[in-house]
Amino acid sequence: MLPILLWLTITFSLLSCSSENAKNDDRCFLRPDDRYLSFPIPDDTSIPFRKICVCTIGEKEYLAFAGSDRKSIYVYDLITGTLVKRIDYQLEGDGAIGKIGAFFIQDFNNIFIATPFQTVVYRADSAGHVLQRIHYDHTTGLNPVELESMATTMGDLVVTGHQLHLPVELNGAYGTELIEKSKVGIVIDTLNHTVKELPLGFPPLITYGDIGSGTGAGSGCFYNRCFDGESFIYSFYYNDLMYKASANHQTVLRKKVKSRYATDVDVLRIKASGFQAYLKEEAEHSSYKVSFCK
Repeated sequence: MLPILLWLTITFSLLSCSSENAKNDDRCFLRPDDRYLSFPIPDDTSIPFRKICVCTIGEKEYLAFAGSDRKSIYVYDLITGTLVKRIDYQLEGDGAIGKIGAFFIQDFNNIFIATPFQTVVYRADSAGHVLQRIHYDHTTGLNPVELESMATTMGDLVVTGHQLHLPVELNGAYGTELIEKSKVGIVIDTLNHTVKELPLGFPPLITYGDIGSGTGAGSGCFYNRCFDGESFIYSFYYNDLMYKASANHQTVLRKKVKSRYATDVDVLRIKASGFQAYLKEEAEHSSYKVSFCK
């Protein structure tokens, strides 16, 4: 077995946010947690690809992630840390899905997988078979653009009824107005295969001139998103507001969650020269991220 994922402790610490002293103010606080969960990784497994997620199937909770080879999904029992399933998919051929970008496990017979640079979501089972291809190249009321799943960067694919929710990056089809007009996600209707943008836009944290500037500011509109079963929670990297949106995003509540430990959280604009200096500055820069919510 490869070394266990000790960094999972950080994720569980983030879950400890609560509204202590609510009678005095509306701030939330992180409570330290000394619990550790260990998940052994098989020797022939690549490391997790960017994100881990927690899913509920029946009454049990599981931890799941895609390997960095992006062709397999690993599912662990969240309580015992044992590997329950390793699901391998084809990268080429008639039953291929391409590289896994994001996934949602509704149950072991309904696993939805989005792949980058394809306007299709695959519905598959835990035996590695593709059961359905849901194409979403027919858009509704959108500026024409090839919609690409950026769920691995911005959050998870979420399924509610016959709708698939995909987070997306800034829509380059809007040109110089992409900051003002882009929306944070799309909804795919699996019955008629149409797509609609969500009404929630990006906060004005960067300008059009920041895009592609090479300063790191292009990530100024990046966010993490999770779904608690009823609402979507958004945390933008460089914004101390957290957004709680209803499933259809018609109702959005904004709550200030400023950290007591990071006095100033601003968009990362790299000033250092040289790769090592760049990595150091990026690692030391404060940002906000939500891992997952329940």
